[in-house]
Amino acid sequence: MKSLITLIYFHISLILCLFIFSVSLAETTDIATSSNKNDATQLKVYQLEFSKLDSTSRKTWIQLLAKANESALAPKPLEAINYIAQAEAIFASHPQLLTLKTLCYLQQKRLDLALLSAQKAYDLDSENYTSTHNLAEIHFDLNQWDKAKTHYTKILESNNSLFLQFALDIIEIKLGNIDLIKPKLATLSPLSSEPYYFFLNYVITAEENPNNIEIQSALIEQIKSIYQYNPNLLIPWFDKLNASGYGL
Repeated sequence: MKSLITLIYFHISLILCLFIFSVSLAETTDIATSSNKNDATQLKVYQLEFSKLDSTSRKTWIQLLAKANESALAPKPLEAINYIAQAEAIFASHPQLLTLKTLCYLQQKRLDLALLSAQKAYDLDSENYTSTHNLAEIHFDLNQWDKAKTHYTKILESNNSLFLQFALDIIEIKLGNIDLIKPKLATLSPLSSEPYYFFLNYVITAEENPNNIEIQSALIEQIKSIYQYNPNLLIPWFDKLNASGYGL
């Protein structure tokens, strides 16, 4: 895999995802025993199908996913996949299961299989932020720029972070729209706590001067110097450079 940011993101997002997941499963379990038909109409298809399982199957499935989650975060992807396979035998079409499976494949650097699982999760719940973000990250790492643009554009509607905007800027430049991105530099402040200005300036310079390693190296050293007291802040930004081919 070309970058580390995808794995870092998945470890963080998975914890949040499974927290929400535990709540949604509890709600789904309640629906399964509820006589209120209006409750069922609020469920997505996969939630309704899961609620039709008997109580023992649901509890076993949840326990298996919990074990898989623990193994994945260890990280022990092969062990996690074994638990996931057992859970799939009970109920396979659940986005949280597929998100966890995606993480395991990413840990093994199997982007092709990670993409399949991420796409299935998205197909089940296209409004889920995590599913959309996962697809954006994987398509970015695969340099599938058109598809990455679609998903980044969607997640930026609900999370307008500078880092995500930077990823979309790289995509636009890769798609040949550098003239659309260059004017943004004048709107950014080099005094910001986020290194957006410096990284975007670097990418534009690298794109326009691909063979000038000297100037590219100088800009990289400038970034490291300015943010020397907070080097961890730079890790995901540098990962994006590496994944898109702009890294030195």
